[in-house]
Amino acid sequence: MAVTQAKFDEGMKRLQASLDKILAEQKSFSVSIVALQDEVRKISAENANLQDEAKKLRNDLEQEKLRNNDLESRLLEIEVRERRLNLIVHGLPAEKHNQSVTSNVMSLLSDKLQVTEDISLTKCYRLKRNSSSNITSRKTSVRPAPVFISLETNRSIQSILSEVNKLKGSGIRICSDLPP
Repeated sequence: MAVTQAKFDEGMKRLQASLDKILAEQKSFSVSIVALQDEVRKISAENANLQDEAKKLRNDLEQEKLRNNDLESRLLEIEVRERRLNLIVHGLPAEKHNQSVTSNVMSLLSDKLQVTEDISLTKCYRLKRNSSSNITSRKTSVRPAPVFISLETNRSIQSILSEVNKLKGSGIRICSDLPP
């Protein structure tokens, strides 16, 4: 029986050692679980902060979009206001040797359009063309560059535009310089 008691005690010791090992591992797991729970809380708090920040950024972006649209609208209004007194003349033949662009335009206005109002040009010049846009036709003649004219009054613009129908068939076109 002494052998059996010794074997029993030995088994109990091994069982106790295994139980102690399991309890130690359980404590370790408990510590790990607590650490993980703390980490999850931190991550949840960071996530909430990031969501708040993202919401704020979305609101800021919407405000900036509205501001951008407002600025674009204002810019277009300014551009229209600045360009409302401008006209572009397409197809006006090139100036002769001692003729200026201004005199060529004034001749067009008085002779072809028969504008009777006193027209005062504030700017008048030929626009530059890209080398690729100087297209030669079959007759090997280069189309002249358009002419930019700026007038002093809206009334002058209306006087000219009301007479453009007289240019039909001449190859000359006059149009406003307003943005699209």
